Amino acid sequence: MKISCVKAELLTGINIALRAVPSKTTLPILESFLIVADEIITITTNDKDMGIETAVSGNIMEQGKIAVDARVFSEIVRKLPDDEVVIESDNNQKIRITCEESVFNLNGKNPDEFPELPRTENEKKIIVSQFILRELIRQTIFSISQNDNNSMMRGELFEVEGNILKVVSLDSHRISIRKEELANSYDHIKVIVPGKTLNEISKIIKGYRTEADLEWERAQAEWNFKHGRYETELWKCADGLENISSTAAREAIMENEPLDMLPEKVGEYIKNKENT
Repeated sequence: MKISCVKAELLTGINIALRAVPSKTTLPILESFLIVADEIITITTNDKDMGIETAVSGNIMEQGKIAVDARVFSEIVRKLPDDEVVIESDNNQKIRITCEESVFNLNGKNPDEFPELPRTENEKKIIVSQFILRELIRQTIFSISQNDNNSMMRGELFEVEGNILKVVSLDSHRISIRKEELANSYDHIKVIVPGKTLNEISKIIKGYRTEADLEWERAQAEWNFKHGRYETELWKCADGLENISSTAAREAIMENEPLDMLPEKVGEYIKNKENT
């Protein structure tokens, strides 16, 4: 493999990919970047909860792929001059990084050991602008429970009914519901996305008004943006968070509970459901 990239472009891709590099893992290969030069240049990382594949602008002189320690590689690139960076690897997994007068030689890893990111089969898909998606997350993420045994309360419900996207989050004190009208109508979709994943995605997307594709399949979600894609796990939503929040809210309304009592009512309802 032989590629060349402007340092700024390469560093942007590195900073995005680093968000899915685990700090501790029993699989050493997950501490690596998987760099692939095929039709485009991509950097892939995977911490088993979230996978990131980000595209990097550059020239491909020779196609190939290599895995390299993410922390070491990123530190080297940060210290390089602001110029074109050439990255080469051979069949012995030796890596050579060149920029102006700077030359670094590294030992790479077998790229075939790196777990591939699963791809959805487009079973369910919606399109929403990156700006709207970031705002939906920003306006609801604060209500996610941080320390709760119920995994549903550590995530957010994404539900699509027709052309309405509804995002719901709650803990034992607060509930946040945000609705957004979409440009198109879709089949009914209802999933819970982990809060950790949403936090990372909100930091990565730039808030442009360009479109983002969200695809769901069974327990997997794929988020496609202009600069890359992100694979995340989903939590089972069999009646799930939406029914818990709406049922508790309905009970509170029927009993003429004050609005500020709604989060407490929701918390009590969830605890009763867990004990039955």
